Amino acid sequence: MAIKSLILFFLVSFNVQDPIQEVDKYVSENKFSDALELLNKIDPDNQNPEAYRRKIEICIDNYIISIGHHLFGLKNLEEGETVQSLRGQEGNYSMYMLDVENAGNALLDKFPNDYKLKFAIGKYYHSMHLNCGDCTISTEECISNFQSLFQESFENGVYDYNSLYAIGYAYVYNQAYEKSIPFFLKSIELDNQYPSSHYNLAYAYLYMDDRQNCIKYAKNAFELYTISGYKSDASKMIATAYQELNDDEKAYKYYKIANDITPNEYYILYPYLNLSVKLDKEEATELRESFFQLDPDNPTIYQNLLDVYITNQKVNELLIYFENLTTTYSDKPSILGSLYFYSGVIYLEINKDEKAKDKFKSAKIEFEKVYDTDHQVFKVLDEFINDKKE
Repeated sequence: MAIKSLILFFLVSFNVQDPIQEVDKYVSENKFSDALELLNKIDPDNQNPEAYRRKIEICIDNYIISIGHHLFGLKNLEEGETVQSLRGQEGNYSMYMLDVENAGNALLDKFPNDYKLKFAIGKYYHSMHLNCGDCTISTEECISNFQSLFQESFENGVYDYNSLYAIGYAYVYNQAYEKSIPFFLKSIELDNQYPSSHYNLAYAYLYMDDRQNCIKYAKNAFELYTISGYKSDASKMIATAYQELNDDEKAYKYYKIANDITPNEYYILYPYLNLSVKLDKEEATELRESFFQLDPDNPTIYQNLLDVYITNQKVNELLIYFENLTTTYSDKPSILGSLYFYSGVIYLEINKDEKAKDKFKSAKIEFEKVYDTDHQVFKVLDEFINDKKE
């Protein structure tokens, strides 16, 4: 009889559902609100590291809205719904507080060797860095937190491709490029389809002056990225590395690709224009116009154009371009004044001082229509107009 009772007790005990397993079942069914409700019943005072680890992971992986990365809105998803499609949308969500800075640190004090817990808290700070626009801690503190937690977890055998990427990213952020490289390589070994590991590894190699490896991994990132802005950035990095290797044709090719993906962005268009002028490409005239149209009122645009055409010994082409534009902008004194002013600078460059002074005088007339008499531009113009070369 005692044996039968013992067997019955064993069978009943074996069939009792572990509450943590029930949480995992809810998560697998996309019932995230139910999962957190159950976790709060299991561990209402945040004393169970296994339960608390899951609270963190459910919140940061599946929140629809987040307030300061302390208050998370969750829901049980309906068929066809996804977290990503709902994220950021207004709605009625179950809200849960997650005070990781206090509760998480208190648990770490009690369980200093629980590296799965440390890993989860590292994920929390990494998520905060990536996704929180209204956080109460600084970027530097956030990066320091996830780097130290992930690195200690890694040293104790708890890691994944994303935590290794995050460690590498933290080193790059702090300009410790050489230290970042092994972590990016290990991340890629675990998941070679994650484009940001390739991109940031390429970035580290670029700053280590290893341009061939930079090109290799930037090309990988270019192929893997699906978001146009990221793809364009990868192409720009490839172009930069080729340019530093003095391979202007390949650099031009990848600047062109970047500009085709995200047209007329200043930091792409400027070097692309420079190489088009240097290499006598047919697109140079069109690119010059696109570059000028970025902001015709901005002195930086004019100065950049001067640098391109002076460096490539084609300043007369720019002079003709500026003089032709004076008709187009005859009713816009701020732009017309700039065209006259920089035409004057070109005339000084080619040693035609009297023509330069005429342009500066014309510029002054136009600028007087839009600027106060004490504007700094008039001091500069008067110095040019009154200057006499010995």
